[in-house]
Amino acid sequence: MRVRISLTARGLSAVCALVLLGLLARAAPALAVSVAGELYLAMGPAKRVLVIDFAKRAILRSIPVEAQPHGLAATPDGKLLVVPSITQSTRLILADPQRGQIVKEIELGTHSHHVAISPDGAWAYATTEKAGFVAVVDVARQSLVAKIKGMKTPDSVIFSADSRFAYVTDREADRVAIIDTGKQEVVGTVATGEAPDHLALSLDGTRLYVTNNFSGDVSIIDLAARRQIGRVKTGMGPHGIAASPDGKRLYVTNRGGTTYSILNTATNQVEKTVEIGKEPGHLLTVGTAAGYFIVMNRLSTRQTLIIDPQSLEIIAALEVGAEPHQLAYSGGAPRALR
Repeated sequence: MRVRISLTARGLSAVCALVLLGLLARAAPALAVSVAGELYLAMGPAKRVLVIDFAKRAILRSIPVEAQPHGLAATPDGKLLVVPSITQSTRLILADPQRGQIVKEIELGTHSHHVAISPDGAWAYATTEKAGFVAVVDVARQSLVAKIKGMKTPDSVIFSADSRFAYVTDREADRVAIIDTGKQEVVGTVATGEAPDHLALSLDGTRLYVTNNFSGDVSIIDLAARRQIGRVKTGMGPHGIAASPDGKRLYVTNRGGTTYSILNTATNQVEKTVEIGKEPGHLLTVGTAAGYFIVMNRLSTRQTLIIDPQSLEIIAALEVGAEPHQLAYSGGAPRALR
């Protein structure tokens, strides 16, 4: 049985409390863990950011924004969200997810796309595809402190675990730029496939994985040598990528098709391709090596899916509306179910 709840902006603002999201009930075995915490979701044309109680699958609040949010990142303590404006605004939005309020807007002079926050919580890096720079925000001061140039079309960004480096896909240049966060400058580049998009790091931080949208594959980069050491074919238009918490697998959405691919990081081969429906988009994994979930947006049905990584069954489909994009998560180690 399917339970569908329409999430209009008016309905969300009227309810503001716990609103149960639609669940797609399946005869699927549930994981033997439960994960608490908050899931944050940039909603694009809906001009809002959703804050979701992950364990209860319930909307806690909706944060209205003036422009279309595409990227999204949360500070390690979950107290601040950084939200780029891909159209209609040249300001970077800082929001308090607990109060559901915008606390500051930072003028960048251009639209921004994706964003990441360093693991130490010091920096937020927002990409500006059209202007060709990465905006550097001092998180504590909530201010723009630098614009890092040297890229053609910076797209997505990820930080090393020690926060010393950031890696940025330079989409039209078919490469990844390496930024030294101490110097706040590009210190190297590595060639990739065609139209590099999103990124993930190996558990030990020695390898970088990059989806290549046009060439239909994933680049494997040796970060010590700063060179591409392989490419793995996935599906049509690979887009989102996320590593399992134990580092053994990568999940890649093939947005140009109807599947996602599961890569084995020991063999660097696709071990399974899973049908999921049209336009699978951004994704992440939530939990730890003790137990986790795959969380994936499916744009064609306007849903955020929660997937059991063991059975690969959809255990919940959250009816979030148009149009879910980047996800972030804060808090909540897994616990055993009784």
